[in-house]
Amino acid sequence: MRTFAGAWFVKYAVAVLPSLIQGKLLKKPSLLVRNAGWDTTRFALFLATFVSGFKGIQCALRRYRNVNDEWNGKTCNAAHRLT
Repeated sequence: MRTFAGAWFVKYAVAVLPSLIQGKLLKKPSLLVRNAGWDTTRFALFLATFVSGFKGIQCALRRYRNVNDEWNGKTCNAAHRLT
């Protein structure tokens, strides 16, 4: 949930920042709602799913191997490169 909220906020801020700098938000406040659309939500869902998958694989490897070393991270990276 924390990853989703962080990704959503960053994507929303990047979408709103140009309008804020150019002063368009004062003329059209509806831009705030439009920039919080499905694109922002989909991006946040993708990033949250990707990060949680990585952390899940890493946790499973730690439990299975009973070791917390660099090979767990390398294995997780290799698994996520296949997706």
